[in-house]
Parts: sequence; structure tokens; C-alpha cells
Amino acid sequence: SSEWASVKNQFFAAVLSSEDRKGRDLIIYQVEGSTSEAGEVSRPGISGSVGYEVGTVPAGSSKTLDFDFFVGPKEFKRLQALGNQQDEVMQFGFLSFISKLLLSFMYGIHAIVPSWGWSIVIMTICIKTLFWPLSAKASRSQKRMAKIQGPMAELKEKYKDNPQKLQQETLKMFKENQVNPVAGCLPMLIQMPIFLGLFYMLRSASELRHESFLWVSDLSMPDTLTYVAGYPLNILPLIIGLTMFLLMRMIPDSPTDDP
Repeated sequence: SSEWASVKNQFFAAVLSSEDRKGRDLIIYQVEGSTSEAGEVSRPGISGSVGYEVGTVPAGSSKTLDFDFFVGPKEFKRLQALGNQQDEVMQFGFLSFISKLLLSFMYGIHAIVPSWGWSIVIMTICIKTLFWPLSAKASRSQKRMAKIQGPMAELKEKYKDNPQKLQQETLKMFKENQVNPVAGCLPMLIQMPIFLGLFYMLRSASELRHESFLWVSDLSMPDTLTYVAGYPLNILPLIIGLTMFLLMRMIPDSPTDDP
């Protein structure tokens, strides 16, 4: 396979690629700060260097190296069209398959709904709807568990000096009442790779730069409305914190929890 070298930040990349230079020829690649001859930083930014082994060039002859050089936003479709696996500069990580799938899905939604903010919202609703059967099953199990908290407390008192018997009776009660103590965690474990892939995809999606949504002026930046005593007031994190708190209040305690 051919090799390429890149320097990049969150949303932009410069990629030097060669179709005829192989990995064994790639001998140098480093990233460093832009400095002056005196060793002081002369301007912001980063620079990269790459070197290739060209071998011996006989007298009177020449050797030509052909390169493609891309400088622009880290848009997955654009990078993918360049070939040579240059879309890997997106660095989606070990969940790249999920990230690419979600990105294609978001592009499809955006073709119908020309708003990246609403595209993300609609995509999230679709994902949650897909996992709704699992979530509903976990919720039913949690409600059944709430109903047996009284009998479970009696079992704890009755067999407080016999842990082995308490465990046997607890498992028996779970079975009789169709309660699965880990059912509440299952949907979260299954959805975790999906939402991690979503996070990796959105963190470097240059399409979100300067895109407004509701009160958010730029989807690639925090939704800071104002500052209070020097601290930023961001609405979305506050909404997330409040909904998580309410959700925790709604979930019943497990009968096996220590008070």
C-alpha cells in the first residue's frame, strides 16, 4: 500500500500522498512547532516533515517523485474520494465502522433536513427508537424489582445470619417474579459503542463549524450564553445534568443494595 503523511487539527488537515512511494521508503515524519532561526516561536501553527529514500541517482540522470497534496477541511466524503485510505486522517478509532455508518446516516438525513443540528437530533431519536425494545424490557424488569423490595427486606432480616441461604432465597424470588438484576445495565452496555462512535464522529466533523442551532451559534463550540462570576453558562450540559438526575430518581433501588 502507498503511504501518506499529514498534519492536522480538529477540523482541518494537510495530507501529502504518493501513489508510487511505499511504506519501506518512508523514513522521517515528525511534527514540530513553527520556530524562527533563533529558536523562538515565530507564528502559531504546526509544521510536518517527511522524507523518502530515493537511492543512488547516476550522473547525468534524474529521478522524479510524484505527490498529491491536499489541504482542506476534514470532510469524510472528500477525503474518501482522494483514495489511498486518506480518510483515516479522521481518526475515528477502533469504532471506525460505527462512526462511518453514523456519518453516512447523518449525511442522508441532512439531504432531507438541511440543518446539521436537527440532523443530529433526528439521528439520535432513530438510534433510541431502535433500542427502545431493550430499554422497555429493562424498565419493566426494574418496576417488578421495585414491587419486591418489601419481601426482599423481610428475607434479609430473616436470613441475616445465613448469607448462603439468603442468596438462594433471593435468586428464587427473582426467578418467581421474573426479575433480572442486570437488565437495567444491558441496554446501556449495548448502546455504549454506538454513542462512543457518535462522539468520535462528531468531534471532528468540520461540517458543524459555524453551523447555528436554536440558541447555539456554533455547533463545534460550547453553547455559552453568558458568564457568571467568570464561569461560562452552558445550557446543554445543565439540561443533560438535570435529565440524568431525574432519571436516577425514577429508577428504583435494587433490593440487594446495601442501605
